[in-house]
Amino acid sequence: MEGLVYVLLSENADAERLFDEVEDILSGCAEDHLIDLGNLCLFRFRIARRRGQYDEAEKRLKQGLAFYQQCTPPHRNIARVYTHLALIYRLKARALEGEKKTPKIDEEILQYREQALACLQNAEEIYQGDPVRNHQGLGKVWSTRAGVFFDSWDLKNAEEEVGRAFRLAQEKNDNLVMARARIIQCRIALRENKLTLRTLELAENAVRYAAATEYPRLQARAWVMQGMALLRCCDEVFGAEKCRDEAAHLLGQDDQDYLRDELDELTEEVEAMRSPDNIVIKRTLSDLINFRLSVKEDSGAKPKNGDPEARCDFQQIIEEIEEEILRCLLGLVHGRVQKVCNIWRVGAAKVRRARRHFLVIRL
Repeated sequence: MEGLVYVLLSENADAERLFDEVEDILSGCAEDHLIDLGNLCLFRFRIARRRGQYDEAEKRLKQGLAFYQQCTPPHRNIARVYTHLALIYRLKARALEGEKKTPKIDEEILQYREQALACLQNAEEIYQGDPVRNHQGLGKVWSTRAGVFFDSWDLKNAEEEVGRAFRLAQEKNDNLVMARARIIQCRIALRENKLTLRTLELAENAVRYAAATEYPRLQARAWVMQGMALLRCCDEVFGAEKCRDEAAHLLGQDDQDYLRDELDELTEEVEAMRSPDNIVIKRTLSDLINFRLSVKEDSGAKPKNGDPEARCDFQQIIEEIEEEILRCLLGLVHGRVQKVCNIWRVGAAKVRRARRHFLVIRL
């Protein structure tokens, strides 16, 4: 248990030292300590997974499964092992997707996903034996299955699975499962290009639910998801930057798995969006679409008075670009209005107006 505490604190070297001692003690009397040895394998699995060592993680899980299956009756942690195995197979498939596509790799990806779904089916059958007691396990099974469907671009089934997980968690008032579900729901909405207030609310809910748990990695995942939503829904660069910093603070040095990859992806998107050229071009194109002319340039026709679709207000476009740049400058000096005024010789009223717009998104 002391080693597990070290794992939760991301102090994996100390945890491994203690686990080695435990393994040496129990190795001579394994038949009397099957559950302890199975638990030890699960703890070591967590360390391997965080380091991105998915082969080692799979090996530890299968060792733990063998111990639990020898118990009389078989231990309930078998379902947990199957759920973790499904996650590892899913992560292996995702890793292969980053490689050059070949028929062999495509076949491996499909095989890993089929193995993941089979493991989840086994876990669900065990959990359904006592659904009241195992509601959290069922929620994780459905959320993990939704992730597998999401990776396969089967968004309809992904939505159904994660919806089941959220409804169950809502009945039980389980913040852990609700946070996981909201993260996946937000990810699905972004893939479907639903860049709406609802998507931002999903991300905000994920952060709130995760904060009510004691799981730093879950909290980090929620912050990363909110950062992605802020960037893609409303180009909120500095709000996304704050989310990135919160997530980075929660991760340890040994966290080098898929969560680190997602954090790095958010960091890359934040840095790409910080370019002044990008701010001007994106805002200009957006406004030209929103205030498009409804008459042909060569028609000579005049737009009707009061018709917003028939007028392109150039001054308004310029003012909005100016506000975007001021928001960028505010982010560079951590929101200090006077410093922006002094360095770039801008009127305080303009800077305060841009800062007021920046604070609309609540984190």
